[in-house]
Amino acid sequence: MQLFLSHSTRDRGIAEALKELLEEVFGDDRVRVEFSSDQQAGGGIPPGAQWLPWITERISKADKTYVLLTPNSMAKPWVLWESGAAAGVALATNKVSPVVPITFGIRDADIPSPLSAAQRVRGDSTEADGIKRLLQDVNLALKKLLTKKAFASTIDDCLPGFLAKIKTALAQSSPAESLLASIPHSFSASGLSGYWVTCYQFGS
Repeated sequence: MQLFLSHSTRDRGIAEALKELLEEVFGDDRVRVEFSSDQQAGGGIPPGAQWLPWITERISKADKTYVLLTPNSMAKPWVLWESGAAAGVALATNKVSPVVPITFGIRDADIPSPLSAAQRVRGDSTEADGIKRLLQDVNLALKKLLTKKAFASTIDDCLPGFLAKIKTALAQSSPAESLLASIPHSFSASGLSGYWVTCYQFGS
């Protein structure tokens, strides 16, 4: 099974963690995960290669494209372009649901259209709609899937480390956005970043 990760380059740590998780659970001989900023030998866009043909080819060959939606990627139209390209390839080749939005550190209300219409996965959660759901979907798509017992045991071992890497990657990639992510969105996080002044008034 071949998977492509569409991501902001500032979210390379998240892409690396997701690739490691998928390969650890299913084996790199059964699941091939590619993304443009991969720094491993043989991974990512080779030096001197033209990036647009490279990405287009990977999207066309992928069984599914995972779009990593983070505070960083929300500001990058390139990630949305890759999603649109993947959707176009799906229409041309009659692929079924090839584009899967995976959110990290953002709310559902922040997901842009048309991705907001697709069933998303919360990549930073172990709830019912979280990363386990994604792993279940991959397992069912493989020709030789893991047994229920083996699957449960494997992900129980792998998920704590994965979630710790995601937390670290979010904090390192966008400190201001991560710090302000819990504030209700009356104002944009970028508008609230910088120096703050707090005043107190006393009655006596």
